[in-house]
Amino acid sequence: RMWEAEATQKNIEVLRSRKVIFIGPEEGEMACGDFGFGRMSE
Repeated sequence: RMWEAEATQKNIEVLRSRKVIFIGPEEGEMACGDFGFGRMSE
């Protein structure tokens, strides 16, 4: 899953160091039908 990818996590670290605030993602059923961490927050 993209959210758990190493490159994504490194980019998130950079953005957080620049004071960017993230909302989500959440765990649950995703649009593709999978269940897990990475769905959009509502």
